[in-house]
Amino acid sequence: MPDKITIDLASMYGEFKLDKIVRRDAFKRVIEKLYRRPEDDEPLERNSGYRPSSLNVMKSRRHETVMISARRGDGKTTFLTDVLRFIEKRQAGEAPNELFENMEMEGGPASLYSLGIVDPTLIETKQNIVVMIIEKIKAAVDQAKRADRPAAEDHYRVFKQRLRELAAGLTLLDGIGDESLHGKEWVDPDYVLDKGLDRASAAAAFERSFYRYVSEACRFLTVDAFVLAVDDVDTSFERGWPVLEAIRKYLATPRLKLLLAGDMKLYNLLVRQQQWKQMTSDFINAERQVPRNQSYSDQIAPMIDVLQDQYLVKIVRPENRIDLQPLTYYAERASISFTNGNTKAITERMVSRRYAKRLLGLGAPEDVATIRSIMLRLPMRSSLQLYSSVWPLSSNGGRGDQSQQYEIALDTLRHVASTGLMVLDFDENELRNPEPDRIFGVFAGWMTKKDLWRPMARFYPEGLEESSDLAAMSVGATLVDLFRRQPRAIFDYWLKVCTIREKIDRGDITTPERLKELLDHLNIRSKEEPLQTVGRLAAWEAAEGQQIARGIRISGAAVPAGPRIRETGAASSELYGNFDFESFRRELGSKNENSVNRALQKLPAPLRGFHSRLAQSGWDYSYNGKGEAGFVPVFGNTLESLRAGLSGQVASIAMIPASRITSGQQSDNGSYSLLRILGFISGILGVNRGNLTPRTLRRRLDQFLVTAGMPRSYPTPGGAATSTAGSNVDEDGEISSNLPGEPEEPGADSWASNDEALDALIRWLDALDAASLSLAPITLARVWTRFSYAFDSIRDELRHTKTRYLGVLMHRSIIAFLHALAVETYRAEGNTIGPKMADNPIRSNEPFLAMLQELDIREVDANTDEDEDDVSDDEVRFFRWVFACPLWGYFLARHEADLTGSKSRDAAAEIFDLYRQQSRAFTGIELDYSVSFRQPNDGRTVQFDGLFFLLNSVYLQGHKAARAAEPKPATRRLVVRGRPVPSGGDNVDKS
Repeated sequence: MPDKITIDLASMYGEFKLDKIVRRDAFKRVIEKLYRRPEDDEPLERNSGYRPSSLNVMKSRRHETVMISARRGDGKTTFLTDVLRFIEKRQAGEAPNELFENMEMEGGPASLYSLGIVDPTLIETKQNIVVMIIEKIKAAVDQAKRADRPAAEDHYRVFKQRLRELAAGLTLLDGIGDESLHGKEWVDPDYVLDKGLDRASAAAAFERSFYRYVSEACRFLTVDAFVLAVDDVDTSFERGWPVLEAIRKYLATPRLKLLLAGDMKLYNLLVRQQQWKQMTSDFINAERQVPRNQSYSDQIAPMIDVLQDQYLVKIVRPENRIDLQPLTYYAERASISFTNGNTKAITERMVSRRYAKRLLGLGAPEDVATIRSIMLRLPMRSSLQLYSSVWPLSSNGGRGDQSQQYEIALDTLRHVASTGLMVLDFDENELRNPEPDRIFGVFAGWMTKKDLWRPMARFYPEGLEESSDLAAMSVGATLVDLFRRQPRAIFDYWLKVCTIREKIDRGDITTPERLKELLDHLNIRSKEEPLQTVGRLAAWEAAEGQQIARGIRISGAAVPAGPRIRETGAASSELYGNFDFESFRRELGSKNENSVNRALQKLPAPLRGFHSRLAQSGWDYSYNGKGEAGFVPVFGNTLESLRAGLSGQVASIAMIPASRITSGQQSDNGSYSLLRILGFISGILGVNRGNLTPRTLRRRLDQFLVTAGMPRSYPTPGGAATSTAGSNVDEDGEISSNLPGEPEEPGADSWASNDEALDALIRWLDALDAASLSLAPITLARVWTRFSYAFDSIRDELRHTKTRYLGVLMHRSIIAFLHALAVETYRAEGNTIGPKMADNPIRSNEPFLAMLQELDIREVDANTDEDEDDVSDDEVRFFRWVFACPLWGYFLARHEADLTGSKSRDAAAEIFDLYRQQSRAFTGIELDYSVSFRQPNDGRTVQFDGLFFLLNSVYLQGHKAARAAEPKPATRRLVVRGRPVPSGGDNVDKS
């Protein structure tokens, strides 16, 4: 085997060239077997004394069949064609002799004559392969006689005599003459003596006649042997068996060399089927009736194995079986390169790497190695088709310049994977121009039906089974393209697929029935916005029968929703613990700076910033620790009181993560989640599609923000949705995400908003270079898995009156999500990270800060040029864009002391500083996150830097200490058919 193999993708099926043969080792083995000279012919016609030669054993009866074994699509036909072309060229004196170097052949290489290829699947039922071979040999001899053998009349007459002798016994073959060899004429003694015995003798001597016929033809053509290739015997059992039987019975002459191509596994099945047919049902049933100690029934199957093996050994000896190896065999032993016509050769490793990156969005060495291994193990034809399809994408030029080639590469992958998709019962047409509104519902239904959530939801080939690997690659490549065309699909994939898979993977969903209930409740198969999906998920997770189980979950943390806090004991215990409100009020009322500072230091660290600003603004501290009066909004808030105290776009931004959950007893509870912010980003990415004018886009984004900031009620399973104050706008009526080319509405040009946050969002959306994205589903799934585990740890680490506050939870959740995105996208590019960066930011911001420093986050342009020969930083570029989202600044803490009271390294401040730089780089705006909060009674306002401190005043429900101080809830009554139905007392905490 050569050290280097170069494959020209442009001439895979072109003119034969010896130096272009990939499987040169197998080719050389076949040539060596074919070109060995056959042994001298036996004197078949010589009688010995009174003994006729027809009764002698044929000593040279030997099957010279060479089997070329390979899978379907592994290039068997091409290989056969190359062998026959070589024989033809050598006969014409054009083939090189280099193949015969180091071959020990007595008398030198034989002279061969190619009879071409026979495909049994193309033979009519009445045709017989032996007759076809006879006809091919006769055609070769006749052509030679006409061309340049006028002096060979004597030899030709001998050849014709051999043909005549052979023809007398043709009735022995299936499909020729009567079914019975001995007709009714055999009742006539004279016929039997005159003709019958002669015909019977001709039939019995058919093999010897065929032997002599072939030998005489070789002598006439001055060649040593004929070569016939038989292809696709294994694809049709009905047509293939007669061919194998003909080989076994008649084609055992050393001067006829057969090349039999097929899959050895299928040959075994073909032979096994016939051996079982010999075991008739009557025989098997009879054996079953015999007493067990006398029955052979238990030996039938093992004997079938023996018969099957012996049959194949008889027609194809093991030493004549040659396997066509896949490309992976050669890649392990030589350096493979590809070229395309006259282009410069590129190594197989580089082309595999580019295929993995360009089509599948995979750049990490271990991921590239997996894809490379799969592609090299594929049948040769499929493998080269994939490599050929990606070749145009390896040339210079941006993705926008190669959209057509990119579609061709995707289509090629779909075609190669079509069998795998069919096996998994997935319609490949669903992968053509998919839309995020629909495709994830299609995936969910398919994975549920086929129980594929665990192995397939990441759409990553594990390298274990070819059909499922190709299916995963095809779907994965389609999603990479979808993420590039419509980036909102990235967030949809997280919220609609990854979230569900994580629940299955962690054992939260253990039965198909439970999974179906979840999917039905999420309405996942319909075209719904991710905001809806997240709201429904929060309601589903919070449900416990007809009640709501309060707690902190990734889909939403339980918080009070209404304008009042009736359970002030629980709220004060949750927020402040065992706190002396009276003493605190007196110290604040003294107006003495030291007393005020001393009072603030008694507060939990996350609440100090909130009360510090309220005290500085002279807010009324009338609450004495009893009853409801004065508690809201000074000591605690609900979603509704928080929204009432804010104004403008800030009020909407604060309510993006908020939703309401309605139990089966018609009781509302609040929910607050980072997932809704991600759903909101998906929504605005959808609004940003199409040819909208800047004014129309601005108006639609503003409307979408306002709508998203009006918390809607979501029913628990079995409950009924009810509209509550401030939530009567149904999100089903949200602005459509697909509005390309929508005409301007009257008066649109006169509409304008001066809100800085909206300006920043618009510029941030425009800064996304979607065409450069190359994000694999597996990368996004790894992000979500890391984030999910980090969130659970964050929840478990929250400490009562220390860190268990909504603002802290949101800060930690955002940092954990951004950290997961940074780590996994960085790793996806093939980079390694240290343990400090790999740690999840559960109790500290430092792992994320270390990650930002590793990425060298600074005020840089995201659209840097990409080196064609280097792995691009598409994934990290996407992280930079997400990190720069203007929304994060409203929720992030500014200092470590605000989170835990720690006076150590201020990692939170460093992160926020880097965040502002990155956000400014993408938007060109230095956004002011100042928030004004108004006292509803006297109109007094206070300024906050973001929403962090305000969110900390909204208490997280479900802590044990808070439940102990919680009075029995009041009962709401809902009139249904004239009878009162109790609806209170259902908020049972199951955190």
